[in-house]
Amino acid sequence: MKTDKELPLIERSAAIGFAYHRIICDSEGIPVDYEFLYVNPAFERYWGLSADQIVGKRASELIEDFYDNSFNRAKVYGEVALKGTEVELEQYSRPFDKYVHIEAFSMEKGYFSMLVYDISKFIEKIDAAVSERLKAMKELEQSERSKAVLLSNLPGMAYRCKDDEDWTMEFVSDGCYELTGYKPESLLGNRDLSFNDMIDPEFRHELRVHWDKVIRTREKFKHEYPIITASGVAKWVLEQGQVIYDANGEVEALEGLIIDITDQKLQQQEIEYLNWHDNMTGLHNRMYYEVAKQLFDNEESLPLSIVVGDVDGLKNINAEHGIASGDRVLVQIGQVMGQQIRESDVLARTGGDTFSIIMPNTSSEEAYSIMQDIAQSLEEHFSDEMMGETNVHLSLGYGTRTDIEQDIGTTESMAEEYMKMRKLLEQSSFQSTIIELFKVSMYERSRETEEHAERLAFLARGIGELLDMTQRELDELELLATLHDIGKMSVDNRILDKPGPLTPEEWVEMKKHPEIGYRIALSNPGLEAVAEYILSHHERWDGKGYPRGLAGENIPMHSRILCIVDSYDAMTTDRVYRKAMSREEAMREIVDNAGTQFDPHLAQVFIKYMAQMANE
Repeated sequence: MKTDKELPLIERSAAIGFAYHRIICDSEGIPVDYEFLYVNPAFERYWGLSADQIVGKRASELIEDFYDNSFNRAKVYGEVALKGTEVELEQYSRPFDKYVHIEAFSMEKGYFSMLVYDISKFIEKIDAAVSERLKAMKELEQSERSKAVLLSNLPGMAYRCKDDEDWTMEFVSDGCYELTGYKPESLLGNRDLSFNDMIDPEFRHELRVHWDKVIRTREKFKHEYPIITASGVAKWVLEQGQVIYDANGEVEALEGLIIDITDQKLQQQEIEYLNWHDNMTGLHNRMYYEVAKQLFDNEESLPLSIVVGDVDGLKNINAEHGIASGDRVLVQIGQVMGQQIRESDVLARTGGDTFSIIMPNTSSEEAYSIMQDIAQSLEEHFSDEMMGETNVHLSLGYGTRTDIEQDIGTTESMAEEYMKMRKLLEQSSFQSTIIELFKVSMYERSRETEEHAERLAFLARGIGELLDMTQRELDELELLATLHDIGKMSVDNRILDKPGPLTPEEWVEMKKHPEIGYRIALSNPGLEAVAEYILSHHERWDGKGYPRGLAGENIPMHSRILCIVDSYDAMTTDRVYRKAMSREEAMREIVDNAGTQFDPHLAQVFIKYMAQMANE
């Protein structure tokens, strides 16, 4: 004969209440109370209070003996909410004024649900004659009509079904109609439809896998999933059940209870949305972005590109036109960026004026193309919008990870460094004024001119394109051509302006400018990427250059290119102490010095490029 606890759930439950709570901890993280977030009508009925009187209240406000040392509710349910454990209790409940069976479980950290079963009648039967109790329960087990009466007051749908692909129903309680919109007889024996037909197709396989596990392990079943009601409305339900085995240990049936948790689920989804989204732009927030980086930290996502963007002059916009104007700019930028990314990409607002995009399976060429599309779309969107003297502009940079051994944080740093460099190159960027200040000071202190820097940038970029250098490398070449002599700002004017040959002592001072330029670049955001190239732009292929005497391919490629175009431009430009060479004479000098002063391969590329230029 079965004892009370061995009886199926639907046969030992005279009534059920459902409640959803949030655990409350003190400053040290110790659970001290919990708050009611949702209760169903059955819970209201047995407490004698409405949902309005319960929801939003703490348990300590509603339960008189909440701080009873013999049963620390906060500690017990805190374990459930914070550690994902499950608890079953049978006790006399003062709020219910009944003996109840409580099952508490957690589907989300910090929250827990509670199912309350009224077992008062069974306790009374235990106090009566055991034989009468067993006899009554046996009669109840054999009587489907008595079972239906017993279950008619349950919220949701109690059921007994076969373990087949359709979950063929053998018994369905009256609560079926309120939950699904179908009358119970429509489901019995799959008369009009099967219960499987109501389950959201995306969750059918998941549900079957879960039940198969329960059958193997003989655990209890508990799962959330959506159903589609007769009116076509989706509802989220919580199903809790168990397997009924025959004398041979074979599955005889499945029994359980399905209740509507749509309101709770919507509230949970709203909380999740707020946790993962920026409340101003509606984009994902920094927290979501960091989680996404971890999810894409695998070989399947390679090549992985990250694009970062920074709004130029947002503080100025806020100061001159008000924070509301700045906020409107951020929202519009987010909308424009969102239109350019793909479904697989993750776009987030990762700071006050910064945006980031994670792009799995995206090469550096694809990332640059998307970055350019974003820049073009933003330029078109804000073309007629000025904030006083300020253009609305977003500086962008990208980095690409091709090797799983490379840390994803390094990829992000590459994107940020490139973005800072782009800020300096783009005239619409506030940070580009740094370059302008450097250029003005540099040109005032040396014989070099802005036209010289522009010619070097043009020639260097042409060689770089012949070498199939990336856009990032081409931008670095342009920045190097502009600022390679920045260290001359610290050289004495008498040396810089001297028309004749320098003395040995003066040469010592002059040769310091690459190292000084290197230190200046390292100390300015955006220039770090070209610092090493500035340091090496006077090295020679044969190792006789300065300041470190590097030779061959130990000299950075960018510096070797600049060495050629700088020498060519110097030879073809008039100087105080000599007349300019012809184009042909200068090219002959480049060829003659290939293998000593210049990289021989790059010298040939330069000659090829100059020939192409002559034929255009």
